[in-house]
Amino acid sequence: PNDETNEKIVIDTWHGFPLKNMFYTDPHYFNKNSIAPFWKQIDYSLSYSDLYSKIVNKSIKVDPENFVITGSPRNDFLFNENISRALLLKLLGKEDNGQKFIFFMPTFRKADVQNTYNSSNLFGFKDFNIDSLESFLEENNYELIVKLHPIYKKQFNDVIFNSSRISMYPEYEANKEFVDLYEVLSATDILITDYSSVYFDYLLLDKPIIFATPDLKE
Repeated sequence: PNDETNEKIVIDTWHGFPLKNMFYTDPHYFNKNSIAPFWKQIDYSLSYSDLYSKIVNKSIKVDPENFVITGSPRNDFLFNENISRALLLKLLGKEDNGQKFIFFMPTFRKADVQNTYNSSNLFGFKDFNIDSLESFLEENNYELIVKLHPIYKKQFNDVIFNSSRISMYPEYEANKEFVDLYEVLSATDILITDYSSVYFDYLLLDKPIIFATPDLKE
């Protein structure tokens, strides 16, 4: 490391196969110039496939030769079902009552980055009814875990989390225990998302996926 002739090699693992336009391909991205210095530091980018490399390269505009097809290393965590459930229950501080888990994992939007606002509408649909959701979860022994994008700024009303069946993903506890999200993802039974790249990875589990996309037109 002290030898000046040894240059560091920077490898980017990214975090999923993009489902929506981002950075240079997103006409609404607020500061495209801000990403160029970051990507200039990268020597290699791990890739899912040739298709992934082409799509991502349009978004970040780097040397196409930088992509190395290895698959996503974090997906290995999806196949630890023997410990995944116990780990999730520990993070949530809950007992195993045979409950099934639903993960709601939305990505961010321009409005959510630029503005913060309080909402009691969990999925954004006009006819959303929290009481109906609670009844469904109770009757079917489901628990809903909400996992927001790291730069998702919308604040949900506390009334949503008054139910013992609905909780926010314990980000602090997971970080404290050095637990990656994908280490507990296989303990879930259903994924609800919108445009998040977690969709592609979750397909490996062969479990149901629901797309909640009230702003699909936008």
